[in-house]
Amino acid sequence: MDDKTGIEREAKKLYVDTEYSSRSHFEARRLWNSTYYALGCGSAVLTAVGAAIMVAHAPLGTAVTVSGAIFIGLSTFLDPRTLAQAHSVAGARLNALNGRIRYFGLEKIKRLAIEAAETELEALRAEKERLNSESPGIPRSAYMRARKGIQAGESSYKEDFDRLNAEWR
Repeated sequence: MDDKTGIEREAKKLYVDTEYSSRSHFEARRLWNSTYYALGCGSAVLTAVGAAIMVAHAPLGTAVTVSGAIFIGLSTFLDPRTLAQAHSVAGARLNALNGRIRYFGLEKIKRLAIEAAETELEALRAEKERLNSESPGIPRSAYMRARKGIQAGESSYKEDFDRLNAEWR
């Protein structure tokens, strides 16, 4: 790139991308935590109720107990707690990178020569690619919830985002 305008434009794209990615991972964490508790509580309740019913009505008790076992199997197979934790870590790392990109685009780039700005932008881009490759896939529903929230103005740095839009045109 031969001027800072191109670097600023690329930094803005990177900023927006990491904003969506980090928020999507946090939404995925919420989804998997909910799944973890629903399966865990459901299996505990169904198994306990099934055992109690089995004393009086064996066929019904067996059906309820088997349902509880299915919930336990799903919980083990899906491992929602581990997925929630992985999305939490990915979201936090991408959010930290997002903050560094924001600082680069709003403040640091003004003090850097073009070559130094290009080098830093490339390092930030490489870190984003590395984090994306190490992160679990984001469910579409989590991305859509994150997108809706960002578009509704839920971004934690809305003032900075507006400033970026004004300055990086």
